[in-house]
Amino acid sequence: MNDTPTTSPEASIPGSGPSPQGGVWAVRILALLAVLATVMVAKAVLLPVILAFLLNFLLRGPVGLLERWRIPRAVGALVAIAAITGLVATGVAQLAEPAQEWLHMAPRTLSKLEGKLRQVRKPVEEVSRAAEQVKDLTDLDGGGGQDRVQIEGPSASRTLFSQVGSTVSMVVLVLFLLFFFLVFGDDLVQRMIGRMSESSRQRRARLIAEYIEQTLSGYLLTISAINACLGLGVGIVAKVLGLPSPWLWAAMAALLNFVPYLGAALGVAIFGAVALSSVEPVTRALLAPLLYLLLTSLEGMVITPMIVGRRFSLNPLVVLIWLLVWGWMWGIAGTLIAIPLLTILKVLAEQLPAWRSVAAVISHDPTA
Repeated sequence: MNDTPTTSPEASIPGSGPSPQGGVWAVRILALLAVLATVMVAKAVLLPVILAFLLNFLLRGPVGLLERWRIPRAVGALVAIAAITGLVATGVAQLAEPAQEWLHMAPRTLSKLEGKLRQVRKPVEEVSRAAEQVKDLTDLDGGGGQDRVQIEGPSASRTLFSQVGSTVSMVVLVLFLLFFFLVFGDDLVQRMIGRMSESSRQRRARLIAEYIEQTLSGYLLTISAINACLGLGVGIVAKVLGLPSPWLWAAMAALLNFVPYLGAALGVAIFGAVALSSVEPVTRALLAPLLYLLLTSLEGMVITPMIVGRRFSLNPLVVLIWLLVWGWMWGIAGTLIAIPLLTILKVLAEQLPAWRSVAAVISHDPTA
């Protein structure tokens, strides 16, 4: 009997055992999946916090200015929040009636649009009719003996009331959190920095925090101003072409432009559909989506890069993936906050040596 231990071929090959690097990547992937699952589940808590955090960067400048005028920070925060709330409420009140009218007119508008596009749809309808005939020939059961069960959902009024109630609750919570961010945010950051052991690290952390605050405040204010100007341009186009409720479409364009690529495509489609259903002749109506596309292209390719600079340019592929992930997790709200969050991540990664590779992947600047 031979007691000599046998050695497996894998054991005799150097480096053929489990790779420590592979284990590290497995842990990272599991951690990423855990974070995504947590973000999806915690939307009701995280969304108002993130919205208040982003609005905090927009209002820090005015609140700081009021503080330099000897106005207490809490009072300045209340004044800034009241001003922005009043401005938004006025805009919503002005646009609520035309938006409601368009919702009521939607079936009639769609039928009118269908009539204008019938010539384009004829070939598609013929193919669909042929496919339906093939389906009827191959349907052995005929489908005649099957009973349909229709389950009625909640009434439209109840659904609308529920949505309005949840929206109002969300707005109140965001404003409440925004006040605390504006009043106590700086103190919280300074306390966290003060917990560091070395004075050199504290000094560097303060410089990084100030840089991120100033950079992001300027960036978000600039992007908001650019989107507002784009909305104004779209409103003027709608007014000149004779579209009803032109400033409703101006507000739509300004909001959609916070979502790169997808927002512009959706805006062109909606603007074109509205023009085709309400403007005569068709050649004049087709000017609306073309001019909308021209304005968004001019903004995205010339104006924003010229004003913001290449420092904030983002990799288009990363942007699309980021938008899809946040849209999948949080829907429309996720797509609206996705790009500001990606910009914050880029600015933060540029200031941390360990994250420079992340900044290089996010950036579209070849020198990054």
